[in-house]
Amino acid sequence: MEQIERGISIGRYVVLSPIASGSMGAVFAAYDPELDRKVALKLLRIDLPGVDPDEMRARFMREAQAMARVVHPHVITVFDIGTYGPHAFFAMNFVEGGTLSTWLKEAERTESDIIAVYSKAGAGLAAAHSAGLVHRDFKPDNVLVSYDGQIFVTDFGLVRAGDSVELGAEPEGRGPVPSVVARRPMLEVDLTEAQVLMGTPRYMAPEQMDRLDADARTDQFSFCVALFEALYGQRPFQGATLGVVRKQMQAGDISMPNPKQRGSARVLNALLRGLSADPAQRFPTMDALLQTLARSRPWWAKRRLIAAAVLAGLSVTALAVGAGMGALTHQLRVCAGAEDQLKADWSEASREALRTRWRAAPGTQPDAAARAEASLDNYASAWAKSYADACEATHVRGEQSEETLALRMECLDARRREWAALVKLMSEGPQAVPRGTAAPAFLSRPAQCADVVALREGSGAPAEAPARKAVLALEESLSQAKAYTAAGRPAEALALADTLKVTASQLAFAPLQARVAQAHALSAVQAGDTQRAKPLLLEAAWLTQAAGADRLATLAWNELALYAAQSEKRLDEAFKLWRQADALSRRVGVDDELKAAVLYSRGILSAAQSKPDEAVDALTHALTMRVALYGEVQPETIDTQRALGAALKAQGKHTEAAAALAKSTAAVAQLYGKTHPVFVVAQLEWSDAMWEQLPQRPDARRRVEALMPAVAGDATLKAKVDAWLSSHAL
Repeated sequence: MEQIERGISIGRYVVLSPIASGSMGAVFAAYDPELDRKVALKLLRIDLPGVDPDEMRARFMREAQAMARVVHPHVITVFDIGTYGPHAFFAMNFVEGGTLSTWLKEAERTESDIIAVYSKAGAGLAAAHSAGLVHRDFKPDNVLVSYDGQIFVTDFGLVRAGDSVELGAEPEGRGPVPSVVARRPMLEVDLTEAQVLMGTPRYMAPEQMDRLDADARTDQFSFCVALFEALYGQRPFQGATLGVVRKQMQAGDISMPNPKQRGSARVLNALLRGLSADPAQRFPTMDALLQTLARSRPWWAKRRLIAAAVLAGLSVTALAVGAGMGALTHQLRVCAGAEDQLKADWSEASREALRTRWRAAPGTQPDAAARAEASLDNYASAWAKSYADACEATHVRGEQSEETLALRMECLDARRREWAALVKLMSEGPQAVPRGTAAPAFLSRPAQCADVVALREGSGAPAEAPARKAVLALEESLSQAKAYTAAGRPAEALALADTLKVTASQLAFAPLQARVAQAHALSAVQAGDTQRAKPLLLEAAWLTQAAGADRLATLAWNELALYAAQSEKRLDEAFKLWRQADALSRRVGVDDELKAAVLYSRGILSAAQSKPDEAVDALTHALTMRVALYGEVQPETIDTQRALGAALKAQGKHTEAAAALAKSTAAVAQLYGKTHPVFVVAQLEWSDAMWEQLPQRPDARRRVEALMPAVAGDATLKAKVDAWLSSHAL
C-alpha cells in the first residue's frame, strides 16, 4: 500500500495517523468534519496482482455489511463505506486503547478480570450469531479494549452468513472465483468455490482446518482457545505443526494447566467442553457458554449420576448418550495429568543422571541406584494418587467445595516442590544425601493434604498480589530447606532457615511465620545446635499456637518434650511440655497421625522415667496407629518399633524385644540399605536383645561381625562395633 500521509482526505474523512497495516490493507485514525468526531478508517486494496478485484471488493463489502448488521455495545460500529483510488474503505468508531492481547500484558490479571472482559467479547460474538453471522477469526488481536474498559469485537473480514458452506476469505488462490451476483447483498455470496482454509490457525476449530462447514460453535471453539490461553498462559494444543495440532484436537489431547494456574474448575470444565473436537459436544450457543462461565455451579453438576454410574463400573457404551457422555469425559479429564506435573523435574535425563552417579559412587551397594530411583518414584506415585483424589472429590464425587480443593492443591504443590528439590539433591549422587535412599520418606507426605481441618489452620497466602508473590517466593525457599532436612543435611537447612526467618518476620504474615518457625526449629534439633534448638522450639510452639495452627503447635510442644527428655534429661519439665501437647491434640480432635505422635512421646518419656509398663502400653498403641497410617517401612513406624523393642527389653521380655527389633531392623534394611549407619545401629540393638537369649548368642555375634565391611570407612561406627564384639565374647 502506498504511503498515505497525514491530512489526506479519504471521502469526507481527513487522515490523522496510521494505526495498523498489512499486505492487503491498513487502518488509520481519521477526522470526520461533518460530525466532528474521530473515526477509524479501514482501507482494503482491491487491485492486488493476481487477485480478481471483484472478489476483493466483494470481500470488503461483505465485512462492512456484516458489521453493519450487528448492533451491539461489544461489536464495533460501521457507519460509512466508500472507495479511494484502488482502495475500498469503511468508517467505524474509533477506540482509544489497545487489543485484548495488549490488555493481558499490561498488568497481572485475575481470573475474574479475564473472564469478565472475555465474556463481553463473547457477548459480541453471540450478537453476531443472533444476526446469522459467523466471525471465523476470533482471537485476542481482533478484540479492542478502550482505556475506559469498553470491549469491541472487530475485524469481521472472514465473516459469513450462518448457513453458507463457504470457508475462505483471504487469498490463498485455490479454485476459480465466481462473479458477484447482481442485486444480492455481498454477504450472501460465496466468494470461493474451493473450500479454502481461512482464519488464524492458532485459534481455528478442527472443522475449519478440515475445510468443513463452520457455524457459531466454530467461533465458540476459537473463543475457548483464546480464553484458555489468557487464563493459563499456554495454548490448549501445543503441537509444532498444524498436522500435529489437528491430531491433538481430534484426540482431545489438551495440555492441561498446572494446579497453581487452574483456578476455578468450573471455568476449566466449561473450556474443555468448548474445545471438543466434535461441535455437537460443545455448548449449543455462545450464550450457553457465557451463562456457564457466570454460574457458581459447574455445568456438569446435574450429571453426577452419570459419573457415579461410571465409577460404579457401568460400561462406557451403556452411558454414551449425547451430551451426558461428553460432560463426563470433560469432567474426568480435569483430574487427569498428575504425572505431567512431575515430568519437568523427574525426566528420563534426571533419572539417568541419578543412576550414573549412584552406580559410580564408591562403597555403594549394587542395588543402591535402583532403590534411590524407586524411592523417588514411590513418592511421586503417592503424590499423583493424592492429586487425583483431591480433584475427583470436587469434580467427580462432588464431596467438597472448590475452596477446599484449592487448599488441597496448594498443599500438594508445596509437597511437589519439596520432592523436586530433593530430586536435584539425589541426582548429585549418594554423597549429597546422607540419608541415602531413605530421604524421600522424610519429606512431608502428600496424604496429609487430605486433612482439610489442618489445612485451614494457618495455611495459604495473602490475597493481595504483591504480598502473595512475596509469600509464595519464600515458600519456594522453605521447600528447599525441607529438602535439605529430608536429605540429612540439617546444617544447610538451618542456614537457609535463618535467612527465611528474617524474611518471614518482615512479611508479617502469621501463618507463614509459623511454618518457617517450625522448620527452623526442627533443623536446629537435627543439626545438634544445643544453643538454639530449645529457644527455637519454644518460639515455634508460641508462633504456631498464636497463628491458630493447633496441629503444628501440638507437634512443636511434642518435639519440645522429646528434646527436654532426650537431650537435656529434664524429665519433669518434659512431662509438663508433653501435657501441653496432649491438651492441644485433644482440642484438634480426631487426628490419628497427631495422636500417634503424642503417644510415641509419652512412651519415650515413660521409658526415660524407668516406667517400662507405661512405655510399652503407649508405644504399642502408637505402633498400631502408625502401621495403619504409614505401613511398616517408614521412619515413624521404625522409630516406634525400635522404642517398643527397647521398652520390652527393659521389662525383661527378651523374646518379644528381639522380635520387635528384628522387624525394625528388617524395615531399616529395606529403607536405608545394609551399609547405612542407621542399619548398623539397628543391628546392634537387635543383637543386644538376641544376646539375652543364650541360644541366640552365636547368631547375634555373627550378625554384628557381618557389619565390619559396612563400618570400615566410619571410625565412630567401627568403634561401636568393635566395642560390642569385645563385650560380647562367646
